[in-house]
This record gives sequence, structure tokens and C-alpha cells, in this order.
Amino acid sequence: MNKIFLSILLSALIVFSYSSTAYALPENVEKVEFWAPPVMLKGQEYDVIVVLIGQSQEETRFDVLSNNENIVSVIDKEIIVEPFKSHGIAKVKAKSVGKIDLFAVSGEKLLTTSIEVVEPALMPARLDIILPSNTVSINQIPAYVFLLDAFNNPLRATENIEVNIGAFGNIGTQVTKTTIKQGMHYSKFIINVQGDGGVTVAANNLQSDTEVIEFGNVPDDIELKVEIAPNVLATGSSGELYVWLEKDERPVIPDKDIKVILSSEDGRYLAFSKAIQFSAPLDRDLVSTMEIFIRRGTSFAHTMIWTANFLEDQKQDIKEITVTAAGEGVNSDSALTTVEIRKPVTREPNVAKTFALPDPAFDKLDIIVALYFSESVEDEENLCPEGFTFNPGTGECEEGKEDDTTDLQPVIISDSVIAHVSTNSFLKPEFD
Repeated sequence: MNKIFLSILLSALIVFSYSSTAYALPENVEKVEFWAPPVMLKGQEYDVIVVLIGQSQEETRFDVLSNNENIVSVIDKEIIVEPFKSHGIAKVKAKSVGKIDLFAVSGEKLLTTSIEVVEPALMPARLDIILPSNTVSINQIPAYVFLLDAFNNPLRATENIEVNIGAFGNIGTQVTKTTIKQGMHYSKFIINVQGDGGVTVAANNLQSDTEVIEFGNVPDDIELKVEIAPNVLATGSSGELYVWLEKDERPVIPDKDIKVILSSEDGRYLAFSKAIQFSAPLDRDLVSTMEIFIRRGTSFAHTMIWTANFLEDQKQDIKEITVTAAGEGVNSDSALTTVEIRKPVTREPNVAKTFALPDPAFDKLDIIVALYFSESVEDEENLCPEGFTFNPGTGECEEGKEDDTTDLQPVIISDSVIAHVSTNSFLKPEFD
């Protein structure tokens, strides 16, 4: 049905000699917005903008068309959104008074916006700030401040008008002032978007205006994940903790900073401070919680976690502790992961466990290698074919089975052993 409707629209466009290029939108672009000033002043040139909501790893092209070139003519016939950018801009010119529709077309995706071109008015009354999108997921976007009359019609400035710019919340600006120059009725400046916030414009003897950007909560179908590697830790050692967002087993890149509250079930044994390994008195509650941030535009956050030098019961060999991660604005349940703390042994290691986090990965993957001793392991190489996992409990490679850690003992290793490797090689996620 959508294809039929689009075919009808495109057929109608043929009357002004349009030939569509077979572009296709990237699958990981969730939404596309097409923006132009809804009221234009006769004789002026304007930006029209396509905004992609979601991260595109490839170039995206849109044809730009007007259904009446005598009223609004298209100067740039194509908008190109470059890889990892989220907007592209084209120029149009308002030539005569009237109403028209502008179209942006990419493959089977057709976007439209309506425009009215008016004659210049006489007396300025207010300012109007407009952003191309209030849900944009990029760092920098253009903002426009327009000069309007009392009836909200655009008005050319008879002299230079200095406009003060103020930002609040998680919004910043590159400049604090901009000028609507004589003979023009708007000015353009850049804002930096880090999260919820807004921008205010004000000038002498004119009504000010404010525009707000609100991202809201993370959608319900996006989950917060937490993992610690290694998942079996020796007393007096440390582990690597990772948190990330995912949807349908794919990494999610947030469009704002996500604060994550980490909490250890028992700060006596597992804490977010190396001070837990010192003998001096320590406020265990203070080090059992921590705040970290998944920064906007990144795929995960990482921190260290430390174990105490002892287990309270000297006869106790294993202590299981759960770590909880709760994301601010994330509606899914808190994420949980459990680690085991064990007393190390001075033995030659015969089991190597490898962890790759985060999983799934986007543009960075950390490899953590932990060495253990297991009584049941006779094969020192401990190699299993793809799709199989070594089970030290049985000493065999088992298809699709998670590691059995019941027989693993952390070993004390020398400084010459490499236990942590990080790679920054780019991993392109695959989308169904």
C-alpha cells in the first residue's frame, strides 16, 4: 500500500520533469525529518534541511523538488548527508508570493513540507528561534532566529539588529551574540547538543523567544547491560566492568549522556575503589556505589572494580557477589551480573578464559584474558572448535555450553604475562 501511494505521488511529480534516483535509506536510520521555514520572505534565500534520527554509516542522498519553481526555486537539487553525520542542507529561493510544497525524495522515502511566501512587512515586533529538529541526536545543529512583525510575518531589518543568545541545560552555543543584518530577516548560528536543554534569543525592544530540546526517556525496548571480566576474581585483584545499551542484540548509541548507578552487593569484598585492598579503616558504603556515564555518541562505559585481600571466613574459599546497574531514564529493569571471589593458588596456569566486551560491540572491543588452574584439565592448550565451550568440570569441549567455573582457581602470575588487551579496530554492526 505504501509503495502504491508513493508511486502515485511520484507520478504526479512528473508534470514538473522529475526523474527519481534509486537511493535507499540506511536500515539503522529510525526516522527522517525534512524542515524548511514555513513562511518565507519574497526575494530571500533559505536553507532546507534533512535530519536523520539514528546513526548512519553510509552516505545518504535526497533529491529536492518544488511543485512550483516560480514561487520557490530549488538552488541545490540534492541534499547529501555524509557518513556519521545526521543532517544535510540545500538552498532554495523565494521568488514570488504564494504557497507551495517542497519534496525530499530518497528511494521510496518521500518527505514533504509546505511553505508560504509573503511580502515584507513594516514594523518588527518579535524574534522567533527555530531548530530543524527537537529530537536530534547529533552534537552540532544550526539554529535560526527570525525577525517577525506583530502578525508573525517575516520582516527585513532596516538596520543591523544585535541578538543575544542564551543557552541552558545540556545545550551550549559557539557564540553569545548574532546579528540580523540590514536587509535580512534572519540570522544563523550553531548550537552544541549534549542532552535536554534550550536556547533563548533576545534583542532590544523585541519580544524574546525560547526553543526547548527534550530527549525524554530511553525507549522501553532498549535494555541496559552490565558485565564484569573476569567473572572469577582472585582476592586482592581487580576486574573490568562494562555497561552498555542494546536492542534486539544490537548495540545502541545513545543521543544523550546516560548516567548509570553501579552498586556492589557487599562493599567489604567487592568495591569501586582500590582502597578496599588497604588495611586502613574504610567506609564500605562509600565505595560500594559509583556513577559512570555512557556518553552520547559512544557505545559503552568502562570502569575498574577491586576485590579485598581476604575473605572474612578463612575457611571460605568462594564468595559470590552481585553487582547492579541502574540507568537514569532507562525504563528497563536494573541490570545484574554476578562474580565469584576466590583465594588464588601458586600453580602453573592450565586454563585461559577470554572475555570480549561489550557484547555486542560497535566500534571498540576490549579483550580480557584471565589465567586459572584446574585439576581436571590435562590439555594445557585448552582449545575448542568454534561453537564449542571448554568445560573444566568435565575436561571436554561442549557444544553451546557456558563455562563451568566450579573447578577454576585463580593463579598468581608474574608481571610478564599479558592479561589485558584492547583493540580499537572498527566493527561494523550487522542489521537484519
